[in-house]
Amino acid sequence: MKAGKRVVVDTNTIISGILLPQSVPGRLLGSLIERATLIFSAATRDELLDVIAREKFDRYVAIETRERAVTILLRDCEMVTPRRLFHVCRDPKDDKFLDAAHAGKVDCLISGDADLNALGAFEGIPILTAARYLADIVR
Repeated sequence: MKAGKRVVVDTNTIISGILLPQSVPGRLLGSLIERATLIFSAATRDELLDVIAREKFDRYVAIETRERAVTILLRDCEMVTPRRLFHVCRDPKDDKFLDAAHAGKVDCLISGDADLNALGAFEGIPILTAARYLADIVR
């Protein structure tokens, strides 16, 4: 396990980072791979594996490249098993990220999702955009 921050990153942010490596989410992933421990639960991992394989992304990045990027992310991640399932997000499909963040005792949850960002924080865990996280580590 790496020293540094423990973070959960939502699926959309990861997908954006893989598809657009020069974007803010792309720079975020590069930074996290070097400096942080990514935390996944089975639910967050399974969603990522499902979404990354969707044909609609083929026009941006080949499936092999997308799968290789996910393999790299998952290779060094820490898997957690949530003992408590929360029901607090406006979109119930986003609760799995809160569950993983709580179980993983993370430093922050990184998301571009309006429903998660509307919470601001959860159980003392800040919910940050990719841009905000990157700005904070530069300081």
